[in-house]
Amino acid sequence: MTPKVKLSDALIQNLAVGKVYRDHKGPVSGMDFTYDGQFLVTSGEDNSVNVYSCEKASRVRHLRCEKYGVALIRFLHNDRDCAVAASRNEADHLLKYWDFHDNKYLRLFRSHTGKVTSVSPHPYEDLFLSGAEDKCVLLWDLRQDRPVAKINGQGTTVASFDQQVLSLQHAWDSRNCISLTHETMPKENSSPST
Repeated sequence: MTPKVKLSDALIQNLAVGKVYRDHKGPVSGMDFTYDGQFLVTSGEDNSVNVYSCEKASRVRHLRCEKYGVALIRFLHNDRDCAVAASRNEADHLLKYWDFHDNKYLRLFRSHTGKVTSVSPHPYEDLFLSGAEDKCVLLWDLRQDRPVAKINGQGTTVASFDQQVLSLQHAWDSRNCISLTHETMPKENSSPST
């Protein structure tokens, strides 16, 4: 088990570069760590996805995504072999449930009509949130093609679960943010009150 480290100003000031990866041939567009910090996934504008072992400081997987590209990517649960990725394709704002081990999409999620701006997997359930420029946050179940809930915003949205899943945060501009608990989470087609 990895020991826990408490972050402090002194610790941050003493950090140094441990490893530089030069596997992407263009800008990195997304990255995420597994919950235990053992693996890192990166996506790039070169349509590639890399998975790294942090313990070994080496790349363990390289995948390509030519058709859709990848703008955002997040591991699911603590599984280094599955992720949710948002398309970089300007015409198709889909999300992909991607099995890295078999290098195939298990499901494509289509409902956003604008660029996806956030993806947040639930820490232990088969659910995730997505926010987009289409002014809505969608709650998805990995086993279903359609969203299970929708929250309408008033501008570009971002959303995130907290790690204890006591609430989700939903922001739609620099001045407005709401926090919803499971008991107050709206169902399909609800709007936050302002």
